[in-house]
Amino acid sequence: VCGVARAQSQQPTFRGVVDLIAVDVQVVDKDGHPVTGLGPEKFAVSINGRARRVVSANLIDASRTNRVTLGQPPGAAPAGTLSTAVPAWSHPAGRVIMLAIDCLSFNVGVSRGVATAARGFVERLQPTDLVGLYAYPFGPKLDPTTDHAAIAHALDTVVGQFVDPSTEFHLKPSELVDLSLPPALASRTGRGDPFSPANVANRLCTDPSCRARLQLEVRGAVLSYEAQGQASIGMFRTLLRNLNQVPGRKTVVLVSAGQVASDVIGGHPDLAEIGIEAGRDAARANVSVYTLFIDQSLLTSNSAENRESHPTMSERDSGILGRWLDEFSGAAGGALMKVLVGSGEYAYDRILTETSAYYLLGVEPADADRDGRTHDIKVKISARNVTVRARTSVLIPKRP
Repeated sequence: VCGVARAQSQQPTFRGVVDLIAVDVQVVDKDGHPVTGLGPEKFAVSINGRARRVVSANLIDASRTNRVTLGQPPGAAPAGTLSTAVPAWSHPAGRVIMLAIDCLSFNVGVSRGVATAARGFVERLQPTDLVGLYAYPFGPKLDPTTDHAAIAHALDTVVGQFVDPSTEFHLKPSELVDLSLPPALASRTGRGDPFSPANVANRLCTDPSCRARLQLEVRGAVLSYEAQGQASIGMFRTLLRNLNQVPGRKTVVLVSAGQVASDVIGGHPDLAEIGIEAGRDAARANVSVYTLFIDQSLLTSNSAENRESHPTMSERDSGILGRWLDEFSGAAGGALMKVLVGSGEYAYDRILTETSAYYLLGVEPADADRDGRTHDIKVKISARNVTVRARTSVLIPKRP
């Protein structure tokens, strides 16, 4: 027995190498303040529906410079090879924030309110925060910088570029969606429904000539909104791909009045799965997206040029305009915040609070996960009365 014990004690020991990916997640309370003091045992991570081990959970405070080694306490020596799903984790002293303004979604009259609220947000950033501006399709574009005054000055030149394609009937988003339904879908709507295509057309027209003009306007508006959506989201995806060249974690604050996209499966305007693809772009670039949805539906429904309609129409119009924004923001690890025109101060303050700190998780993937592609990921936490913000996709590189 003693000989066996001596033989076992003389066996060589090997130090294991932990091969991890970096997953950043925000945990906030009901007021948006980051929740601190959470260890790796509080987090549950699954990739493609299968549980993966969380090795470490390090809190990153945006107000301080941080260099983090996954799988080790801050300041400890590396234990082995580290492979992350993002560029090198050498953090600047502050946050990296990009203001993205979708000028195609709002008109000139809304521009001043958008610029004023955004400028107030920039003025409340920490001096060490890097902030950039990307107004599209036409507008100022500045790389992230600590020169906040330059960003504030450039915001004064932002101008809304939306042009309503519905010129005669001034169709609301919900009316456009209903009137553009294919016959097979339209027939499923009851005659007693005030929003059925037939009843909507009857409210707008009383003679065959009017109906013919209405059909032409519907077809033209659908094509226009689909082209506008493709162009707008396409340029936003270009921004996300460019941010892939900036190391570390980034936050994009998207300011938009929404995109008209059908809330009926098979209906038009149809933006297909372009929002899902944009979410994957955000994952590849290590970007979290907060969206300020400037809800103009109340102003539109009460304007003199629009007809009197059912009071619930404005609620549905808002839902149609913000539908893809809501889905995309959640998938990109952020949130949609609905604001009235020119009054986004509360939403901006919430973003400043929520992004002041986040957790960097070291997650151990399976060998099958390492294929250089994006994978579905879910992050849960065993804590009450908190909100978890995490992207639903993660890029897992091949094993070095």
